[in-house]
Amino acid sequence: MILSQNSSLFFGIFSAFLLLISGCSPSIRYTRSNRINTGAANVSDSRNPGTYKNRQNRNVPDSDLTRAIKSYLGVPYKYGGMSRKGMDCSGFVTLIYQKVYNIELPRSSREQRRYGKKIPKRKAKPGDLVFFRTARFRGVNHVGIYAGDNRFAHSSLRHGVIYSSLDDDYYAKHLVEIRRIL
Repeated sequence: MILSQNSSLFFGIFSAFLLLISGCSPSIRYTRSNRINTGAANVSDSRNPGTYKNRQNRNVPDSDLTRAIKSYLGVPYKYGGMSRKGMDCSGFVTLIYQKVYNIELPRSSREQRRYGKKIPKRKAKPGDLVFFRTARFRGVNHVGIYAGDNRFAHSSLRHGVIYSSLDDDYYAKHLVEIRRIL
């Protein structure tokens, strides 16, 4: 019993350490290479990062985005996860973009940041991606989806998929940028 508690504690600390040094999701090189065709357009274009291939769904109603986010509220955090059993921040963003916009974003927050264009906070619209640097880490390690009214949806370590405010001191301090993909 004590051994399993110690193992569980070690695994939790080790997972948190990996999260801090590598971002909130696995690097692209660690994701499955045999992708299942979901019918979603693949946003990756290695010749021209910052572009994406599917622009047909750019006028998706905000209600579809809101409905999709609500369907995942309360799903627990799981590093590297991308299902209702658990997901991390970039997995959540990837799933929402596939479901709502039919766009397949890269799997890591660092790679997701390469797409779209940077916009000022005052011009943020629902569906824009918000990026954070939440640790002593050079790059971005957390991502969420702007939902309007200075709120964003994301998968947090402690609470799983939730809404948070960009006005919260913690998130205001760690906000790096907002990017518009659509």
